[in-house]
Amino acid sequence: MLDWGCGYGDASFMLRSLRPDLDITSYDVLSSPPWEIWLKKKISIRSLIAMKKVAFEAGRFDAICGIGVLEHVKNQESSLKEIYRS
Repeated sequence: MLDWGCGYGDASFMLRSLRPDLDITSYDVLSSPPWEIWLKKKISIRSLIAMKKVAFEAGRFDAICGIGVLEHVKNQESSLKEIYRS
């Protein structure tokens, strides 16, 4: 599962609490060492990616959630195409 635009990881944390069996990848464009360390510890996720483009192969995820993300995206149409591809 991809948590697109995870921010401070609230949705990832909730999902992890409800379904510890999920393989969650939390993704955001924010990046700073203290934030990443805190988020990884809070969520116990396997990966945190901070980049501008979703660099995953097509069809990688069974599910993608993005809570409160789209209004912060500069080019919504191309972002949604990229998310759909993933």
